[in-house]
Amino acid sequence: MKHAPFDFDLTAILRSSHGFVISVWVIALAVVSACAEPPTAPQFAVSPGVTTDSTANSSTAANVRADAASDRAVLNALYQRTGGSNWNQKSNWGSDQPLFRWHGVGTDTKGRVTQLFLTYNNLTGAIPAELGQLTELESLYLYGNNLTGAIPAELGQLTELKWLYLYRNGLTGTIPAELGQLTKLESLALWDNGLTGTIPAELGQLTKLRSLDVSGNGLTGTIPAELGNLPELESLYLYRNNLTGAIPAELGNLSELESLYLYRNSLTGAIPAELGQLTELERLYLYGNSLTGAIPAELGQLTELELLILYGNNLTGAIPAELGQLTELESLNLRNNNLAGAIPAELGQLTKLESLYLYGNNLTGAIPAELGQLTELERLYLYGNNLTGAIPVELGQLTELEWLFLYGNDLTGTIPAELGNLPELERLLLHDNGLTGAIPAELGQLAELVSLDVSGNGLTGAIPAELGQLAELEWLFLYGNDLTDAIPAELGQLAELRALWLESNNLTGPIPQSVQALPKLEYFLADDNALSGPLPSALSPSLRHLTLADNELTGPIPYYRRVGTLDVRGNYLTGCIPYPRQVWSRASFRFNPQREPNGGTRRLGDCAVQAAMSSQVQGAAGPGEHRAVADLDGNGLRDNLRRMVEESWEHHDGTRQRTERH
Repeated sequence: MKHAPFDFDLTAILRSSHGFVISVWVIALAVVSACAEPPTAPQFAVSPGVTTDSTANSSTAANVRADAASDRAVLNALYQRTGGSNWNQKSNWGSDQPLFRWHGVGTDTKGRVTQLFLTYNNLTGAIPAELGQLTELESLYLYGNNLTGAIPAELGQLTELKWLYLYRNGLTGTIPAELGQLTKLESLALWDNGLTGTIPAELGQLTKLRSLDVSGNGLTGTIPAELGNLPELESLYLYRNNLTGAIPAELGNLSELESLYLYRNSLTGAIPAELGQLTELERLYLYGNSLTGAIPAELGQLTELELLILYGNNLTGAIPAELGQLTELESLNLRNNNLAGAIPAELGQLTKLESLYLYGNNLTGAIPAELGQLTELERLYLYGNNLTGAIPVELGQLTELEWLFLYGNDLTGTIPAELGNLPELERLLLHDNGLTGAIPAELGQLAELVSLDVSGNGLTGAIPAELGQLAELEWLFLYGNDLTDAIPAELGQLAELRALWLESNNLTGPIPQSVQALPKLEYFLADDNALSGPLPSALSPSLRHLTLADNELTGPIPYYRRVGTLDVRGNYLTGCIPYPRQVWSRASFRFNPQREPNGGTRRLGDCAVQAAMSSQVQGAAGPGEHRAVADLDGNGLRDNLRRMVEESWEHHDGTRQRTERH
């Protein structure tokens, strides 16, 4: 399930509980503007005058005309003060045409302005206080403009107003307490401005309010407990502010609430158990605060909940087993807290779950085999904990799984061959555990696999030739194990491979010609093995980083024109590194020392260029010579390469940067 951020104007409108009504009104307004004919719906119809033989009715008609004239004057003031001449759409503004013919204006049968829709229309300057005189106004939509200054307190006089949308402007100052007088207001959207100050407690008087969104401002202070008095409220969006203090327990009174977004503030204290009373709640976002204490078991009563996002706080204690009762849950994100204890087996009851993020905690114990029941799961992130025991073979039942991240734990045992049954798997990261045994040949069945990292374990045996069947594979990290035998020539079939990292194993034999020629290979890192034979004579034109130090390679050093990092220390090589005549400032060559058959070491000193280098290691190369680095310590080089590979990986597909959807 993908939840796109609210961006386009109509999508933003639909954040309101009355999005359908509003969108229908938008369509009707477009028809009015295009056809320049009075709409048939009463809220847009207008009568230019009222004629009657009755004296009383004649007097009423005069009052109507006077009120309509007053509305016209207000709209003219709006046009003049917000740069009307530069508006994107301004048809009939300032003319003597009926007001319903003015772009974005809707009127009732008496000619009074009831709708004002000027979104994304390049309005500038301050909102005129005179708008408070449009006493029949029901909808005020000014979002997506360049309005600045404060929200006029006079808008609190619009007693018929139902929808007030001022979001995505440059408004500053405080939210007027007078808005609490808008007793018919159903939706208030002020998000993405520069508003400061506190949230007025008076907003708790808006008993008809269904949606309140003041997110993305600079609001401070605490969340008013009075907001818990809004019996019709369905959506409460206070995120991305600077709110402090505790979450009011009174919010548990919002019996109609469906969405509660308080994330990215500076809220402290515990999550109120009273939130478990919100039986209509579907989305609970509290992440990116400084909340402490345990996750309330009462949250398990939220039987309609679909998204529970609590990451990036300081929550402690165990994950409540009661969360397993949330049978509608699609995403559970508790990452980067201080949670401890075991992963509850009850989470295996969440049969609609698509993503489970528990990484970056202090969880212990085994991975529950019951997680294999989550047949809709696409993301399983358990890395960076203290989990022990074997990887459950039941995870091989997760046929929708795309990303499986179990690295950085204390897992033991073998890699289950059943993981080869995951047809959608794209990323399998098991590195930095205590896994042993062979790499299952069945992993070669993962036709969608892009990244495979089993480095930093105790794996033994040969590299399976079946890995050469992974047609989509781009990143293959097998370093830091006890793998033996030759590099399979079948790896040369990996046409998409960008990085092959085999360092610190016990691999033997020559480097296969097919691997040397991989068309997209950028990183080939195979230091600290027992590889033999000559250095590759012809490399893929894409290769930029080649490290083969501490092997048993022999023969001369070929000229690698495109290689930027070359480390061939600790082999039995002869001759010197050929250099181009021009300076190639990006290159970083490591070539000392070389090994002697009798166990000693020697330097490659049989060419003039290298001799010159040896005498001025810290200086610049001479004319026509190429700068090189000749220190004996390759640790810094390897650390830099690791960073380069990881940064390239992250930049390319976001594997370690965008590990969650929410």
